[in-house]
Amino acid sequence: MEDCVEKKVKLVCFFTSGFSEIGNKEDEKRLVSIAKDGGVRVLGPNCMGLCIPKIRLVFDTGIKAGEEWAGNISIISQSGGNADVMIIIGNGVGLKFNKAVSYGNGADINADELLEYFKNDSETSLILEYLEGFKTLKQGRNYLKILRETTPKKPENLTYIG
Repeated sequence: MEDCVEKKVKLVCFFTSGFSEIGNKEDEKRLVSIAKDGGVRVLGPNCMGLCIPKIRLVFDTGIKAGEEWAGNISIISQSGGNADVMIIIGNGVGLKFNKAVSYGNGADINADELLEYFKNDSETSLILEYLEGFKTLKQGRNYLKILRETTPKKPENLTYIG
């Protein structure tokens, strides 16, 4: 993380496990502290990160990618596996996806911030979510506030595969 701060990296995705999901909260806090002090955002740890089919950035080879598979459904998920399955099954029934974010432990970037982003994303008409919980009551309340603001805006027209 210190090397990332030194190189002025904007975002680090930690695909790895071994942090707060198994009780190792101290290392996770230290990691995020170094990142925040250096202006780096953290996605994860214990996540699969970003999936943007339009630019062929996918979780695995089972996800169809390219312009023809890009749509206007976005996913926010604590579980990378669940996000992956939502996309694969969704593609199978004709759904196209814009972006998916697996944020795992949510040590820095979390559901409320992601929902705020997708609320204002003109390329997202429908948001699918898989949430396991919030780290703090404040975060949960903020999430509900953003959800109330988002609900009237979404869904709009959905894109289906011919």
